[in-house]
Amino acid sequence: VENHDMDSSIVCSHLPYGDYYRPIYEGTYDVTFSCHGYYPKTISDVQVENSKATIVDVKLRESQNNIISTKNSKENISINICNGVIQINSNLPLNNNLEIKIFNLSGILVRKLKVEKNTIKHCVNWDIKGEGISTGSYIMRIREGQDELSKKIVVIK
Repeated sequence: VENHDMDSSIVCSHLPYGDYYRPIYEGTYDVTFSCHGYYPKTISDVQVENSKATIVDVKLRESQNNIISTKNSKENISINICNGVIQINSNLPLNNNLEIKIFNLSGILVRKLKVEKNTIKHCVNWDIKGEGISTGSYIMRIREGQDELSKKIVVIK
């Protein structure tokens, strides 16, 4: 549960059931689901009422380990980290917006960025200096339509 669990509370489930039970007070929450070998998924604005079950159906997509698709090679995307700024460049011909999500290694969404398909230069700069981003490893997921690339990045301050 994003911005709620200060002690890294984790709720687990195992096959054949996919039931997760997490007692929590009434409110609206963003909830991240993650599993090794799958892309994490965050569901925003989950509304919870006291003493009532909230059903959220989630299907995680299997990770393809750094593959963006056969039509595009991963060399078409470059990531530069310098002086507290992460710069992501793409020379892919964009048919859709480029969506960039950065997750910590626990699968929690840290930041979401977008590059509009009509921009002349497919580049986005993310200044991490004032963002509370700690030194460490992160997973950057870059998506264009159904094509996706995941890369591990290391931030050193």
